[in-house]
Amino acid sequence: MSTLDTAIPLRPVGSLADHRRYKFFVLFFLYVSQSIPAAFFVMAFPVLLRQGGASLQYIGILNLLLLPVIFRFVWAPFVDHYASYRGWILTMQTGCIALMISIGFFDWVDDFWVIFAICMLYTLLSTTQDVGVDGLAVRALDHDERPAGNALQVAGQYLGTIVGGGAMIMLFNHVGLPVNLAIIVAVLAIPMLLLIPYREPLVEKKERIRLGIKPIVEVVRRPGMLKWMCVLVGYYFGPLMSGNLIRPLLVDRKVPLETIGFLFGVMSPLLAVAGCAIAPWIIGMLGRRPSMILFTVVAVMQIACDSLMGAGFVGLATIYGCAAFLAFTSGFFGILAYAIAMDKSKNGSAGTDFTVQITFLLIGQMCAGVTAGFLAQAIGYQPVFGIAIAMELVVLVAILRFVREEDLAGFVSDTGPGTAVTAPLSTAPGA
Repeated sequence: MSTLDTAIPLRPVGSLADHRRYKFFVLFFLYVSQSIPAAFFVMAFPVLLRQGGASLQYIGILNLLLLPVIFRFVWAPFVDHYASYRGWILTMQTGCIALMISIGFFDWVDDFWVIFAICMLYTLLSTTQDVGVDGLAVRALDHDERPAGNALQVAGQYLGTIVGGGAMIMLFNHVGLPVNLAIIVAVLAIPMLLLIPYREPLVEKKERIRLGIKPIVEVVRRPGMLKWMCVLVGYYFGPLMSGNLIRPLLVDRKVPLETIGFLFGVMSPLLAVAGCAIAPWIIGMLGRRPSMILFTVVAVMQIACDSLMGAGFVGLATIYGCAAFLAFTSGFFGILAYAIAMDKSKNGSAGTDFTVQITFLLIGQMCAGVTAGFLAQAIGYQPVFGIAIAMELVVLVAILRFVREEDLAGFVSDTGPGTAVTAPLSTAPGA
């Protein structure tokens, strides 16, 4: 029997942990700590491997690290069923720190397969922790707090990209791998310190999810869920088909690499973080469905900007202006999608419910990226932009015609954010 079944609330832990906004600090640093190592593996790792003489085949194999991200919904019910989310997060984070430290004992090129195995295990632990973080966020944030909470998530992801991707590469030649790893380990430790005094909202044993495939099937069969998942798959097809082409297109247009690096490595992430501050205000003012309609119109404008950037007759000023608009609005739909996914997640199965929904979002993103490359090779850039705009307009019409406000409605939580209790740390898996 899990120790959660007999857990009793611990003593209050001080005014800071009792503060209503403390949970936002906890969640924000959890999101940042997830994003920095992920950006390091995806962006910095291939560059450093290539610099060390690794083959392109080895670098291509790194894409397999995405497998746990896609399939984490399979073991999400296990996370929901056993113990507290805080216990899972602390346990997985500790394992991630140990694995990150171990990387420093091997040569990146000569011991590639050992490093790859460590990275795969790290990704497995990190994605399991991500299920716990998402479940914790669902329980901790009420309906009106979720746009702001998810804005912090998206902002944390962009900040993680800046630090884990750009900064790690720039620092490598000056301080070496040990210092880079030490920075990542320090970032991983910060949310653990913040999470220890945090009092997690828990649910009764009877509310917790059962193991097996049935909980996953039940998520898909809920009222309005099929329409919502179609939106998740279809929305990003247009913007990502065009967005994935813009970097190679600018290279083909002979735009200087320094300009491309500044646009997408410095300016875009900073403006994206700024945009994350606006999106919750828009969602709160308009509501879920009107915001979805507005953001879909914005997506059409984003694709038009991609097309304009690729036009041979525009100058750098136009490219900068389009890139600024794209960056500022890039997180809008993601913030809304995460908020709705939280609304449609139950307390007792929060990690599973949220993960299953976001998996459909990832499937749409992956398919869009693959499709864009093949189409552009066959018919050219501008025709792909035209197809992307047409597809996004179809999504807009479908939302207007078929998606009602009640299709986006969520559940009334039995255990709200104000009924927090603290689970002992021994409730972590395996304890």
